Amino acid sequence: MASKVIGNALQCPSWAFGGIGTIRHARSFATGGLHTFRPTSSPELDGLLNSFRDNIFIPSHLPKRYRDVIYKTKSNPLLSPDAEPKFVDIPCGNGESIKYRLTPIDRLKDEPASRMRELLDLMKVPGDFDVIPPFLEGLHHARRKLTKSDLEKTARRANVAGRHDIILECARRVKTTGFILKHLPVAREAIRGPYLQAKRGNSSEVKKALSQAEQIIELLESPAHTKGKRVEPTDPRAQPDIIGVVLAIAAIQASKHNGGSDIDGKVAMYANRMRGTWVNSDLMVQPPQGQRRKNQDFNQKLMAWVPVLDGLRLAMDVLGAESAEGVWFSEVIPQIEGELKRARSNVDGRGRASLAYDILMGK
Repeated sequence: MASKVIGNALQCPSWAFGGIGTIRHARSFATGGLHTFRPTSSPELDGLLNSFRDNIFIPSHLPKRYRDVIYKTKSNPLLSPDAEPKFVDIPCGNGESIKYRLTPIDRLKDEPASRMRELLDLMKVPGDFDVIPPFLEGLHHARRKLTKSDLEKTARRANVAGRHDIILECARRVKTTGFILKHLPVAREAIRGPYLQAKRGNSSEVKKALSQAEQIIELLESPAHTKGKRVEPTDPRAQPDIIGVVLAIAAIQASKHNGGSDIDGKVAMYANRMRGTWVNSDLMVQPPQGQRRKNQDFNQKLMAWVPVLDGLRLAMDVLGAESAEGVWFSEVIPQIEGELKRARSNVDGRGRASLAYDILMGK
């Protein structure tokens, strides 16, 4: 029976022998998301990527009859190292092809799990993050879903490496990467990347950061990310700190590079948008019981709201305390300062969020 299965597979009209034991497929896999990975700075990372490619990504592109051959134990003797090798030449988008040998795959033993933490830990230089979009496309095509935590962690690590551009690219290509922004922690990490660039960048970099943050705001409204659902209070679209980060970048541009003037009106515009969502703020929400969970929630609060407080202070200087926006700033800034002070006092150690708070507060 196994012989019949593999025999029928190898006689498929859309496949043809290109030499003994080699099969060539007529169509390109480029539109299906099959990519080759360029060498990275880490041999271990290269090995892990190749493991995903050989055991998950490429098999997901094979016709069902071929997947049956490599997954069914009855076919194992025909694909053993001692048997005549059977190869598949798979064209890639770069004009090259991969010679893939059909070998038995045990899904429990041979397929690597979706180990984003391990993958990210192996990335040593910013250039390594270039593999993220094709890697996510491979997972998505193979129907391997990442958790919200995986997406959040990926965005956070990219921000630390100064590669938030990769996160924006993945979000733009959500239909092929699965990098969806509808979850608040993921959206918060995605929008924080441009802010970090604006804080340390020159005039052109701040302008670029504002454009990237505005693109993220637009993506949050797109059907691909909202899944057609109406706005709810916990939705990223409804949270004032998301708009507050964009306000912060606009205020940085106005205060540091536009002579302290709101030339394009974006500081006032985003201030009023933030004000319109203030009722949905989770700033004052109490964390659940348990010290470890409290630390995590207080850290997340610092991470989300420190950029906002920074932006509101700058926006106050730009628009003036007597403006309508300035009057509102005078009301909410003390609330944010008080809540962040409480959060900082409850956080153990000196992580990135705590350090950012201490710097902002001049400590």
